[in-house]
Amino acid sequence: MTKDRDKALRRAILEDLVRIVAEVRKLLNRDLPELHRPGGGGRWSLAEVALHIVLVLEDCHQRFEEALDENREPPTPPSFTQILNQKMILTTFRYPSQLQALQGLVPGIMLTGDEICSRLEEAKDHLLRIEAILIGRHKTFLVQHPRFGAMSFFHWVRLVLIHTLHHKSQI
Repeated sequence: MTKDRDKALRRAILEDLVRIVAEVRKLLNRDLPELHRPGGGGRWSLAEVALHIVLVLEDCHQRFEEALDENREPPTPPSFTQILNQKMILTTFRYPSQLQALQGLVPGIMLTGDEICSRLEEAKDHLLRIEAILIGRHKTFLVQHPRFGAMSFFHWVRLVLIHTLHHKSQI
């Protein structure tokens, strides 16, 4: 990969992370009663949506951290359906609305907006450290996504951005 291409990928990853943080902060920039008011039709509150995105970022960090272990199992190549889903989401910037949150990524606790922001910043910092470790391998170092198969760091961060925008559009 050329240095210019690597710089462009790094810039795109950083821009996506900055946008994710900005979008979550917008969700949390509400009055306290509105922040924790459940959404209509059984939807999550703004605080729950924000915490869900933080949990997704933390999960992403944990999976890449574990994958950096030299003794890791190589990821399973994605199935045709997983490749199709990846391509559809990453090219159209639309996240399928029928997907349910994975176990462990459903917010089960109530946190204040400040507590969520603190975890958000911590998750972003962890992902920035992973990004720095992966210089030159942003699109070649693959990690198993639980739903979409093997994905690169670049595509995983982009998927989290699309996921964040999907949740924001539901509000």
